[in-house]
Amino acid sequence: MEERRLHIRDRRSQLREQAEAAHSRNQTLVQVTDDTEFRRYWASVEESVPAWEVFLLGKGPHPFDTQEGRGL
Repeated sequence: MEERRLHIRDRRSQLREQAEAAHSRNQTLVQVTDDTEFRRYWASVEESVPAWEVFLLGKGPHPFDTQEGRGL
């Protein structure tokens, strides 16, 4: 009976360590994904600034009123 209790305790310890390692790996992956999404978002903003600048200065159409703006 004592041997089984020790085995269960050891197994729980192993599972806890594995869970902590998995959590650490997941946090790293989330951080990398967040950084990538952040860079992609700002790259798309910088790409669309010229069209919005023309519109906001009153010198052109709304960026989504053109065929290019809709992605068609």
